[in-house]
Amino acid sequence: MLHSAERSRANQTSHWSARQAAQLARGTRGLAASWWESAKRTAAEQAQRGNAEAWEALVQFLESYCQQHGPQPDADSRSLANQNKHFGDRVAAARTPGARASIWWDRARSIAAKAERQGDEEAWNILCRFLENYAQHYAQ
Repeated sequence: MLHSAERSRANQTSHWSARQAAQLARGTRGLAASWWESAKRTAAEQAQRGNAEAWEALVQFLESYCQQHGPQPDADSRSLANQNKHFGDRVAAARTPGARASIWWDRARSIAAKAERQGDEEAWNILCRFLENYAQHYAQ
């Protein structure tokens, strides 16, 4: 008979495996979503252990992805300037690092989806690697 903690962990593992299988069926978008869930879970667990920096590190990982793979500023791009202002306002209004991480995740997904529409399939894979690197580094 499993103890309560063991049963809880087994249930979590089973749930995670089922969610991951469903996400993988969606392809690289789903894989990125799966790694996002893993990264959030890792940040939350680290925060519970007293490592408040884990959420900020997740924000930095996502911000780095967005800066490296997002659209580059153009003096004539009013649309991009408006998007950046809207995004900056959202980040500034976020009250917690977890909320900021979610906003950066939205931005990263948007960048990867736009790249995919333009024929760049690798953008999702790169996002997956950013999140996988984060999750593996902070899961210890």
